Amino acid sequence: MDKVNFGAFNSLYDFFEAFPNEEACIAFLESKRWENGVVSPYDPTSKVYHRGDGYYRCKNTGKNFNVRIGTIFEGTKLPLRKWFMAIYLICNHKKSISATQLAKDISVTLKTSWFLLHKIRRTFHSIHLEKLDGEVELDETFVGGKNKNRHANKKVKNSQGRSFKDKVPVLGMLQRGGNVICKVVKDTSVKSLTPPILKAVKRTATLFTDEWCGYDFLVDDKI
Repeated sequence: MDKVNFGAFNSLYDFFEAFPNEEACIAFLESKRWENGVVSPYDPTSKVYHRGDGYYRCKNTGKNFNVRIGTIFEGTKLPLRKWFMAIYLICNHKKSISATQLAKDISVTLKTSWFLLHKIRRTFHSIHLEKLDGEVELDETFVGGKNKNRHANKKVKNSQGRSFKDKVPVLGMLQRGGNVICKVVKDTSVKSLTPPILKAVKRTATLFTDEWCGYDFLVDDKI
């Protein structure tokens, strides 16, 4: 079970062989999450008791929990088998699967299908999104219509240049030959630009910027 890969099954039949029932799904998830024994999500140092009904009890806090707590499956009554099936179908569709099709395939409502697609895709995105590296270009822009093109009663005074009165500042980070990451920022000061750059770009990257002072903290090699 520990070598199961949702994208590696040759057929839906193989998937059902690996996960014939809910118990098999629970066992798989527990083996992946707790390789060295069950750990309480409320107190990792606590002793854990098996209640015998699929739940565990944290001795130090007195709280009950199961393997879903702290995962994307928490707070839903949908069987893990349907969750797993949805993940399998999303992984094995070369072109994205629609919510309508997924609803039919796993026998859930359209509302539930939309929820699953959103939750699973967001999780995949957070897992696979790697920091930019190599040669990375940094630049800021301002999103919003030009003041001169607005109707007279909608023009904003003193909104030229880097004014934020009628525009939203956006930071763009481009890895040459790779991905692009854009972030809405409060303003283009060092204080506002530095944190999102450090979060999205590896420290080994070579940065290319204009002469805007908002990048001084990075360019001066102070990190």
